[in-house]
Amino acid sequence: MTNSPVNTSTNTPGDTSTNTPGNTATNSPVNTATNSPVNTATNTPISATATITNTPDTSVPVDVLIDDCDDGDNVNLLGGYWYAFDDTGSGFSYTDPVSDNRAILDGIPTVPFTMKGYDYTTNTYGGAAKITGAVKDTATFLYGFVGMGTNLNKDKTPMSIACCSGIRFYARSTSGTMTSFRMKLAHPTAFPTPSDSENMFGKVFTVSSTWTLIDIPLSSLTQLPYWGTTIPLATALAAVEAIQFQSTAPDGTSIPSLALEVDDLTLYNCVGGCMPTPVPTNTKVVVPTPTITPTPNVPLVDYLVDNCDDGNNANNLGGYWYTFDDAGTSATHSYVWPMSDKYGVIHAVPTYAFIMSTPGYGSTGYAAQMTGTTTSELLSGTSYYDFIGMGTNLAEPKAAVNLNCCGGIRFYAKTDSPSVMSSFRVKLGATGAYASAGGEGGDMYGKVFTVTGAWQLFEIPFSTFTAEGWGATTYGASQPSLSAALTYADSIQFQSTGQGKVGIDLWIDGLYLTNCYPGCVNALVPTSTNTPVVPTVTFTVTPTITTTPTNVPVGSTVTDTPTVTPTNAPVGSTDTVTPTMTPVTAVTPSSNTLSFTSEKNIKSYPNPAFTSLLPVTFSFKVSKSVTEVKIKLFTSALRFIREADVEVSLLKVVDSSSDGITYEAAMASDFISTLSKGTYYYVIEAKDSNTQVKSKIEKLIKLY
Repeated sequence: MTNSPVNTSTNTPGDTSTNTPGNTATNSPVNTATNSPVNTATNTPISATATITNTPDTSVPVDVLIDDCDDGDNVNLLGGYWYAFDDTGSGFSYTDPVSDNRAILDGIPTVPFTMKGYDYTTNTYGGAAKITGAVKDTATFLYGFVGMGTNLNKDKTPMSIACCSGIRFYARSTSGTMTSFRMKLAHPTAFPTPSDSENMFGKVFTVSSTWTLIDIPLSSLTQLPYWGTTIPLATALAAVEAIQFQSTAPDGTSIPSLALEVDDLTLYNCVGGCMPTPVPTNTKVVVPTPTITPTPNVPLVDYLVDNCDDGNNANNLGGYWYTFDDAGTSATHSYVWPMSDKYGVIHAVPTYAFIMSTPGYGSTGYAAQMTGTTTSELLSGTSYYDFIGMGTNLAEPKAAVNLNCCGGIRFYAKTDSPSVMSSFRVKLGATGAYASAGGEGGDMYGKVFTVTGAWQLFEIPFSTFTAEGWGATTYGASQPSLSAALTYADSIQFQSTGQGKVGIDLWIDGLYLTNCYPGCVNALVPTSTNTPVVPTVTFTVTPTITTTPTNVPVGSTVTDTPTVTPTNAPVGSTDTVTPTMTPVTAVTPSSNTLSFTSEKNIKSYPNPAFTSLLPVTFSFKVSKSVTEVKIKLFTSALRFIREADVEVSLLKVVDSSSDGITYEAAMASDFISTLSKGTYYYVIEAKDSNTQVKSKIEKLIKLY
C-alpha cells in the first residue's frame, strides 16, 4: 500500500539474521577488502624517498553496480544484505522469502533471503532477486504491504548517494495481479525523529511479464502525500541506508497474489568519489568469499520422488503413499479408495497399505490412483468443504524437508471420470508451519490443475502456490508464509475440489521436484526395484497376501488383518489358484455395434469394499446406449453366485461423447453384504436391440 505509515521488520536496525551479517556463514563475508575504497601504494617505487599514489579521477561519472545477483547469494557488491519485509505486527500480509518478523511471529527459524528469480540475460534460476506474496487488508488495518530491499553496506549505516544521478534496474512480474510497485529509499535517520515508519522518498514504476529496464532519476523521487514528516530530498539523499521495492494498492484493497523480480540494480552517473569502490556495470565483481562459498550459476537438477513403477507404496525418499478424507467429521462422510487409515479406525475395519494401479503413464508400469465420493455436509459459512485426497510423505518417519532450494514440482495426471471432476488441487503438507494455526488442518499452500481423460504433464512452480484464504480467520492466527510452508514441507498431496460428487477418479505418475540446487534434497536416490512389472491380460487370483497399514513398509505384519491381494497384483505373486479363463474380447466399436470401448473403464468402487454401510457402484463404458444390463458375481474359484438385473432407468449416465457412453450402476448394499469377506470376480453384460456383449472379468475384494 503506498499510503502505509507502517514499515516494520526490514527497516529496523534490529538484530535479525537477514539484515545483519551476524555469525551465520551464508551472511558473513570473510574478507571486505574487495569493497574497500582505500587505494594503497600499489604503484609506489621501491625508492624510500618517494611515494606516488594514483588518485582516481573523480570528475568522470561512473555507474556503481550494487548487485547483478549472479552469485546467487544474499550479499550485494557493497557488502549489504537483501531481505524481505511486510506489515507483520499490524497486518497479515506475507512474502516469500519469509520476512524475519513474520518468521518470529510464526515461531519458525529466520532464514537468509534466497534468490528465486531468473537472470534477465541468461534465464538462470537464482540470478535475480524475487518476492512473491499477498497483501491482506483488514477492517482494523487498511495499509497492508510487502516488499524487498538491500542495504548499501554490511552495517546498515547511512551514506550519501547525492553524487549520483539516479537508480537503474531491470524488473518484471510473471504472476499475480499487481503491475505497479514503488522503488523507495530507506533513510530513517534523515527525519528529525528517526523512524523506520516515516514517509520515505520513492517513485512508482510499472512492470509487465517481460524484463523492462527501469530508469529513475533521483530528482524525480517524492514523498507520498498527506502523511508523515516532510523533509527536503537533499536531506534524504545524504542519509540512505537501503533501496527497497514495495507493493502498491488502494487502501483497504487486498491483493491475493503478486510477484516481482529485480536484477542488475545500479546507481548511475556517480561523481566525486562519494560511493565506495565505484564499479562500471560492464565489469564482473567478485563478492568477498563467505565461509561457505556459493557456486555461481550451478546447473539445477530435477529429483524423481516416485515413478511408481516398482509397484509398492514407498517413494524414493523413503516416504509412503496414503489416502485421506473427511472421515469422522459427519455422520455420512466422504470416502476414498484405497481406504484411508482414519476411515478404518472409525469403522473398526483393518487398515492396509496404499495400492498402486496399472497401467501408468505410457501404458506401462504403475501409477498412484484414488477413486471415491465426496458428500455435501461440511458447511463453513456458505461453502461446503467435504474432501478426499491422496499424498506421499517426503520422509519416513514423516518429517520436514526444506524445499526452498527447489523451484517447483512436475507430474503426469489424468482422470477416468472427467465429467464427475476434472479439477484437483496439488498442495504442500507442512504440519510444522501451522503449529499455531491448526496443524494438519491448516490452510495449506497449493495450486488447482485441470485434468482430462488423457495423460497430461503438469509443471507447477512453487511461486504460484497460494493459500485458500480461510486459515487465519478459522484459527485466529496469522497464515504462515509460502517460504515457511516450503521450509516445513512434509508431504505432497492431491485433493478433490468439489462436493456431492460420486465416482471421482485421479491418476498421478512421474512425480518430480524440479529446478533444485544439487544436493539440497538428501536421500533422493532411486531405488533399485524400479523395474516396471506389467500384469498380463489373464487375471491372477491371490487370496493369501497379508495387507499392511497405509504408512508402513509393505511386508510389515498386522495382527488379524484379512488376507487379500491388491487389485492389480503383478504376475509372480504367491498364487494358490490361477484360473485360466480367457476374458471376452470386446467387439470393435462402431456407430452401429454395441461394445465395451475400453477394458480400463470397467471398475467398481469402493474396491476393496470395506463397509456394509456403502453401496457398491459398478462403472463401465460402451459404444452406444443399452436396453439391458446384468452384473454377474463369481467366487475366487469361478463358481457362479448371483446376478443382478439393473433397470435401465436407474443407470446413471456420467459421460456421453462421440466415443461412447459411461454408465454407473449403484447396487443395493445387500448385493454383497451377505457374502463372506474375501476375493470375488464379476462380469458386466450389456444388451441393446441387436447385440449382447460381456465385459472382461474384474476383481472385487470384500473386507467386512
